[in-house]
Amino acid sequence: MIDDIELAMVLDPELGRLYESGKNLSGEAPALSLSHLRGFAHRFCTLVDEPNAQSSEPLAQKIRNLGTRGIANRPVLSALGVLHSNGNIAAHPEHHGYTSHDFGGMSRLSLDAALRLLKELYWRTHQVEVDCIVAPVKSNALWQMCGKAMLDGDPEAMFQAGSYFMECSSPAGRQPYELSARECVAAEESLEQALFWMRRAAVKEHVGASYSFGHHLVSESTPTDPQHTRGQNFIAHAARADLPDALVYVGNAYLHGNGIFQKDPALAREMYEKAVRSGHPEALAQLGAMLSLGIGGIADKAAAARYTTEAANAGDPQAQYNLSVMYLHGDGVQKDMATGLTYLQEAASQGYPDAIYNLAASIEGGLIPGQSELDAEEQYIRALQFPDYRARSALYAAGMIERRATHLEDWVKAADYLQVCFEMVATEDPHQLRDDCLDACKRIVCRARDLIRQADPGALETWHLHTLCLFDRHCVPVTDRSARFDQIQSQVVRSTERSAVITNTLMMCREACIDPPARTAAPQVAVTRPLRAVETPGRNDACGCGSGNKYKKCHGAANPPSAQ
Repeated sequence: MIDDIELAMVLDPELGRLYESGKNLSGEAPALSLSHLRGFAHRFCTLVDEPNAQSSEPLAQKIRNLGTRGIANRPVLSALGVLHSNGNIAAHPEHHGYTSHDFGGMSRLSLDAALRLLKELYWRTHQVEVDCIVAPVKSNALWQMCGKAMLDGDPEAMFQAGSYFMECSSPAGRQPYELSARECVAAEESLEQALFWMRRAAVKEHVGASYSFGHHLVSESTPTDPQHTRGQNFIAHAARADLPDALVYVGNAYLHGNGIFQKDPALAREMYEKAVRSGHPEALAQLGAMLSLGIGGIADKAAAARYTTEAANAGDPQAQYNLSVMYLHGDGVQKDMATGLTYLQEAASQGYPDAIYNLAASIEGGLIPGQSELDAEEQYIRALQFPDYRARSALYAAGMIERRATHLEDWVKAADYLQVCFEMVATEDPHQLRDDCLDACKRIVCRARDLIRQADPGALETWHLHTLCLFDRHCVPVTDRSARFDQIQSQVVRSTERSAVITNTLMMCREACIDPPARTAAPQVAVTRPLRAVETPGRNDACGCGSGNKYKKCHGAANPPSAQ
């Protein structure tokens, strides 16, 4: 029985080469594998629409044409969409940097989609279904690539080797601080290897390597550093060769003014216009925004909507957000709340800051069916990580918690968010939040302190008191959380002795402006048990003092003897 790689080669040698390289790199370099499989999708579209397909046409346009002309059914379009979307994310992870990516999992999904397309192409060619076995992944693809780079001096092989090592230097979904010492060393060695091969390929004027090596130099230097200028020159070389990534970098540089590229919005627009010919998602999004706002030339709302839609459908989160705004306000498109909110949710699901905040506001306003205030609160809390939205999100999250608060923990959590808000607006308050924040502090912090005074000591947690230490007696928050915590820590008695625990609790209550509950703060004082009363003996009975005299002549007398 034929295997999947043989099937691909029989159908088309170029298609087979892209499928085989994508498959064999899936284990060692999944991001690189996804780029090859995106090329596979390009070739597939060309083969099934050979009379009409143009090699320079963007993949998104090719896929759309297959659907418009009725050449491909929904499962085929879906499989092509997987290859397109995953390939874009792998090629431009920095544009989707709000969330981490599982390139290994994405590679497996793309290989499954590619295999479905191979079977579809065989059916179109032979009018019969084909059954094939899945060949094991070969592990020598990397060695072959490095061999060509070292022995043949092949610039493309050098670039591929550099891309592989660059991927190894950044473990997917993990931050540098999450790596062990051994993993850090391995990542540094991989980066050195990547730069070695990228530089050699760039010197040989390989366009992709020129951009990648130049981009690294720029990202690791300041605008006044000679390395920054050197890096931008490499990128400029790649842009002159119309490499889409390089065109977008140069467009961004001209838009804002950066290094050797003086600010020139008209030139920026020209760079984006060149890059959109290849369907570059960021170029489409940027050009759409410029056409909408009339930056670098005349405004064209219809064209803006067209470009933005193409970028949004390619999965660009900025474009998805921009398109949501267009639909919600009827800007360049017919106003459509449902479509606008759908794109807003898609952008928020990719972690785009503007989308997350506005989705929270939309849910709070009751615009999203099936979403509750708890969902809005969750989105506001997600938006806290972005400085532009931190103050507003903290204030509104605190307000939503206040409305549903039933336990001490709720009130303390709301107070915590209010301190975050106040710290942000203490020096700069562009949205006039300060007064609302202070009013909320008076209500929420006072309520939290009352509940702590009434609480069972066993129900209290350290963070309850820690949080309330961030507010003075008038419920005004501090403006430097870290400094305040350092101040409190300096007063802590380092001991597990009961007396130390009591001392620390008293200190924390004092700093939190709370009169401590007696059961929490005061030590248990030993109380002497009262003596039971003794019956008085008769007058002629022996005296209870042990003297041997009768009671009437001893302690029962009018004048008892004094103690010796």
